[in-house]
Amino acid sequence: MKRRDFIKTIPPFLLALSSCTTTGKAGIEIIQDLCVGCGECLDVCNFNAIILPAKSTFWVVKEECIGCGQCQDVCNPRAIIVERRGFDINHETCIGCGDCAEACPENCILIDPPSYYVKHRHCTGCGECIKVCPTQAITMVSGRAEVNPDKCIRCGECYKVCKYGAIEKSEAYIDETKCTHCGQCYLACKHDSVIKGTPAIMDQNKCTRCGHCYTVCPTGAIHGQIYKAYIDENRCTLCTACISHCDFNAIRIAR
Repeated sequence: MKRRDFIKTIPPFLLALSSCTTTGKAGIEIIQDLCVGCGECLDVCNFNAIILPAKSTFWVVKEECIGCGQCQDVCNPRAIIVERRGFDINHETCIGCGDCAEACPENCILIDPPSYYVKHRHCTGCGECIKVCPTQAITMVSGRAEVNPDKCIRCGECYKVCKYGAIEKSEAYIDETKCTHCGQCYLACKHDSVIKGTPAIMDQNKCTRCGHCYTVCPTGAIHGQIYKAYIDENRCTLCTACISHCDFNAIRIAR
């Protein structure tokens, strides 16, 4: 049961009574760091004790948006659309380092082949790959380079220096049937090899300024003109109705 649903089951007089059993003056306070200025608490306060200068407004910064679609998932009025969700791998630049696979919470990224290996028919035995390997994973065997998979860290240095296309590199592959479009692979890739989806489009005419999109965006691509609500203590009667109607747990009893 969510916190707000649980609080709804508690009679208001019990909440108010519990707040009065401690020393000091009790009151309702709004946690400014959590409040997004959505204004949903205003309608449930029968005493006009909650003051909000204006509802906050939100917009998408396309350059920062990764197209994960998490904002679209929480937008009930369907004011946000991501035309192409999900992520692809640029295999020309991917070196199979595995950072994206480690960051994927669904384990839906495969590294194939699991380590680099040498195609002997192309190898000339020049030894350039041996010089750049940071873990000494490459040795010369019968005049041809050989990669020890136990030492290979898939850094891609050998692949870069081989002029003869003799090294087969590891690459990442995304299983789209398991991908939840969370965007962790994109954020983890240091080589710009994960291609992001299209930026979110926000319809301001449909937006209710609820603020849910603002709180779930993993890259902070949704910006806003945030207004904070506060309590007028002279009007507040400690009825606690506003507490159960705040989706952001930003309202609490203060002592």
